[in-house]
Amino acid sequence: MLAVGIETSGRIGSVCAVRDGVAAVEEVFSEGLSHGRELAPAFLRALESAGAVPEDADLLGVSAGPGSYTGIRIGTVFAAILSEFLGVPAIAVSSLEALAESGPSEEILVPVVDARWGMVYAAAFRRGAGLVRLMDDSILRPEELLEAAPEGGVIFGSGAEAYAGVLSGRFRAIRGDFRIGSAAVAGIAARRARDGAPAGDLSPRYLKPWGPPCAAGREEA
Repeated sequence: MLAVGIETSGRIGSVCAVRDGVAAVEEVFSEGLSHGRELAPAFLRALESAGAVPEDADLLGVSAGPGSYTGIRIGTVFAAILSEFLGVPAIAVSSLEALAESGPSEEILVPVVDARWGMVYAAAFRRGAGLVRLMDDSILRPEELLEAAPEGGVIFGSGAEAYAGVLSGRFRAIRGDFRIGSAAVAGIAARRARDGAPAGDLSPRYLKPWGPPCAAGREEA
């Protein structure tokens, strides 16, 4: 199976082609939220690095949030158009799950992304043969995360660094260049496809600080 992962939910975007679990070169966008301009060329370069063309793709995976509202829209719309044009399924992947997949090799992972407005996006997973979800994707204040996340969790990501003073009292923080990897997005999508997960629902997974999850929201500054 040739799965292509698309990540545009963070400040650094990327595309990676993964053939039968082996990732080719990850095409990383330059910083600056230029995802709309760079996504299509990166998609073609990622396939080329795998010795493939768009018609060879069997599956698309796209990070659908939470994250940058504009970035999420760009990625999910691009994946939806490609899915229709190429006639291949597309599967939405949680950005936090992909961050955990790309994260440190610890048993209990708490990926934390700075959501601004004094809040964070966070989830929790146990690493084993795969990732077992322990906590739903959430937006909450750092103080609330202290109560919501499981004991023994290791925190990492932009939110963990931004609010280390609050969170490090309960969690062990690991610093590093952790970002949502498109290879991880492709790998998660491929596993879901093998498990028979339905494809096609690419609705952005926005989480708002002023209400429940929805498919529309205020633009990120």
